[in-house]
Amino acid sequence: TRDVFFSQTVAGLAAGMGSGPGLIDDEVVAGPAPLTPIQHWFFETYGALSHFNQSFAMELAEDIDRVALASALDAVVAHHPALRMRFRCVEGEWSQDVAASERTGALSWCDLSGLDEEARAAAVAAEALAAASGLDIVGGPLLRAVVFGFGAGQRPWLFLAVHHLVVDGVSWRILLGDLESAYQQARAGQPVELAPVGTPLAQWAHQWARYVQATGLD
Repeated sequence: TRDVFFSQTVAGLAAGMGSGPGLIDDEVVAGPAPLTPIQHWFFETYGALSHFNQSFAMELAEDIDRVALASALDAVVAHHPALRMRFRCVEGEWSQDVAASERTGALSWCDLSGLDEEARAAAVAAEALAAASGLDIVGGPLLRAVVFGFGAGQRPWLFLAVHHLVVDGVSWRILLGDLESAYQQARAGQPVELAPVGTPLAQWAHQWARYVQATGLD
């Protein structure tokens, strides 16, 4: 932040940049990856806590296409390796690995039509809690979704819960944008094609580990 105030042009910032982790090349990383620094903090602080998530709730169009939405969610999970991450502990050391891409079954439907307002609120809270607490960092999934239907003339809600090990406030923007794009394509009967993911989490973790081992942070 200090640099931005002292060098208020892109050229000035670039001239003052030192060496850092840098960009990842096109290396293909297979097998377990080390934890990132913030993931280390998580396990040191909480251990294997599966109910530690961020969630989003939003209104949907009344004529939501259930099949297209389920396909879109599967496509997003398949597209982002971080959403398929699994964590395991061997001799006290945690690592992460990406599970194979497959249909997730992460989306469920909850029909609350006919309930009064108080009962509906209680049901939404209970189902959302069940979805969030159903995350599993060891066996998966790290994402669950529930669509709440409230009857004719009322817009349904979509609730999404993702474990905080693999999502933050910035990545939500990417995931929600990809979900919308995937849904529109699936509803139109088109193959889902999303923008490249950039640097996968496993590659980023390996890069950080090499940087630290090379005394980059000493």
